Amino acid sequence: MLVRYPNSMVSLSSSRISPSDRSYFILGNGSNLLVGDKGYEGVILHLGERFNSITVEGNTITAQAGALLSTVAKTAAKNGLSGMEFAAGIPGTIGGAVEGSMPAHGLIFHYVFL
Repeated sequence: MLVRYPNSMVSLSSSRISPSDRSYFILGNGSNLLVGDKGYEGVILHLGERFNSITVEGNTITAQAGALLSTVAKTAAKNGLSGMEFAAGIPGTIGGAVEGSMPAHGLIFHYVFL
């Protein structure tokens, strides 16, 4: 197993990992991660806190994949925006929620995106 910690979009894109070359897994925060006893044969791209930027412009929030759901929900509330309340107590990141089409409290996460 090889773990890479890209710190920018440039370093992420220069990782040059192709599905045909080698198995890879993109890891955000790892809050819902289970790894088998045999480990993982491939490359793990750990985004985590290096990809957690959150910006607000008007009524639009832009959040990178490593941003925590709870932080995005708090940012929305502080800016008078609604729709993220259900995510306030959920561990995990935006990227994980989008990838997994995370259902929570009767909602499916991707419904709050444009």
